Amino acid sequence: SHLPVVDWVSLDWVAYWGCLTHAMVTENEEIMGLCLGEELQSTAGDAVGGVNLEILAFLPLLRVDKRKDRVEIEPDQLVAATQRADELTAQLGRTVRVVGWYHSHPHITALPSHVDLATQLSYQQLAESFVGLIFAVYSGHERGQRCQALCFQNVRGSCAYIPMRVRPPHCATSPDAAAATAVSAAENAAGVVALPRLLFEEEQREFEQQQQPKSNQKATASSSNSSDSVVELAPACAYACNVGSIVDRLIWPLIQVARDRCVDQA
Repeated sequence: SHLPVVDWVSLDWVAYWGCLTHAMVTENEEIMGLCLGEELQSTAGDAVGGVNLEILAFLPLLRVDKRKDRVEIEPDQLVAATQRADELTAQLGRTVRVVGWYHSHPHITALPSHVDLATQLSYQQLAESFVGLIFAVYSGHERGQRCQALCFQNVRGSCAYIPMRVRPPHCATSPDAAAATAVSAAENAAGVVALPRLLFEEEQREFEQQQQPKSNQKATASSSNSSDSVVELAPACAYACNVGSIVDRLIWPLIQVARDRCVDQA
């Protein structure tokens, strides 16, 4: 078929906010995470794909390779995400699973690259309804003034766009739906809170990897004073700058959001 398997995707508004927050923390490399949700059968009024997806929560992932045009994660994080989906299944009484992945496109459009399409195809070989979300950030004429989001699948090597809508808050129509919304909100809030820890861990790992070759060189080098102290300090300076950027772009805004909510609820 030349049509995607999925007709449309419904995204919880807190999950959307979490994905976008994750995408905005850096304009130098791509970030990545997974989407947890439920697969629903399409109604008669939908297209011919046969499946709708309801994304309930986002799960930010630790990057092992950070580049401006691609990102890599550890395989065991997929296993942990599946386990978390099983836990949500027990909490909600719904069949929750990993239904998609998301990543950012800083300073470029949201259109999927050939790498994105290849990655998407590999996921669809595990589950044909698996979708990809792209958040394009820092792509306006003035930094931070524009962001785009889209959902796609790989259909015979080409990109097929899927309609995506964000579910507004307070749209629960029954006690069960309200309870599910509360669980989803708590899960997404936990994802946002986990972001600083993940980003700090990434920076710490990168700094330690850069220091390791120097430790080996010092252990094997003869008595030579030719090392450049400025060059040796470069990784530490980069680490300090990156940590400061995390505080500036993520932690302080989150603190402000928490303060504003406390004022609103007072």
